[in-house]
Amino acid sequence: MIKAGSRLKAIADDSSGFSPLSAPNLHREAVAKKRPLPINGFNRTLIISAISFTVAVSTKLIPLMFLPFLIRRLKWKTSLVYFSVIVVTFSILFIPFLNQQLLIQWGSSLQLYFRHFEFNAGIYYLVRFIGFQTVSEHIIQQAGFGLAAVTFISVLLLAAREKDSSWKHFFAMMQWSLTIYLLLATTVHPWYITTLVLCSVITGYRYPLVWSLFIAFSYATYQTIPYRENLWLVLVEYAAVIGTIVYELHLHLLKSKSISRE
Repeated sequence: MIKAGSRLKAIADDSSGFSPLSAPNLHREAVAKKRPLPINGFNRTLIISAISFTVAVSTKLIPLMFLPFLIRRLKWKTSLVYFSVIVVTFSILFIPFLNQQLLIQWGSSLQLYFRHFEFNAGIYYLVRFIGFQTVSEHIIQQAGFGLAAVTFISVLLLAAREKDSSWKHFFAMMQWSLTIYLLLATTVHPWYITTLVLCSVITGYRYPLVWSLFIAFSYATYQTIPYRENLWLVLVEYAAVIGTIVYELHLHLLKSKSISRE
C-alpha cells in the first residue's frame, strides 16, 4: 500500500501535466507517444471519463461538487461537451425508471438526510446547541439545508478563486471540498472519509489520517440500546481534526513565505 501511495503521489507531482481524466492512457502514451484518437473532434478518453463520472454520481451525488474545478482545466468549450455527456448518460440511466414515485422517493431521501438524520456531526452539533439555547427547539429543519447551502457556496468560491490549474491541485480542491462538506454535514459515518484519505496520499496533508483514527470512536454509539452518542468523544474527534488542519495550514503558510523570500 505504501508503494502504491508513493506511486500515486509521484504521478500527481509529474510536471508533464498529469490528468486523472487521461489515466487509462498513461501506459499507451508512454509507449506510443500518441494522443487518444478523437471522436468527432472530442477526446475519446474524456467521453469515457464523463460516462464513468456519471456512474459515480448515479451512485452518490457527492462527486457533483468536483465539477466546478474541471472548468478551469478543461476550458469552457470542452467543459460544455463534457457536462453534456454527463447529462445525456444520466438521462439514459434513469429514464427507464423515471416516474412520479421515483421522484417522490428521491425527494423524501434528501429530506430525511438534511432534516432528520444526525450522527457524528461537527459544526452542526454546535449550531444545534446554539439553537437549543436561543429558541429552545430542535433546528435541524432549518440548519440542515442552511449548512448545505453554505457548503455549496464555499465550493463555488473555491473554484472561482483557484489560481493553480494543475491536476495535482485538482486533488487538493477535491480534498478541501470534501472537508468543508463533512465538517458541515449533519451525518458523518466513518466510511464517508475514505475519499478524503485517498486525496491525502496525493496532497500530502495528514489530517484525513488523523480523522480516520478518531472517527472510529463514533462506533461507541452502538454500545447501548437505544443508541446514544457520547458527545465528549465527538468533541475530541473534531478538536483533533480541526487542530491538525490549523497546524498543517500554518506549516504550509510558513513554507510558502520561505519560498517567496528565496
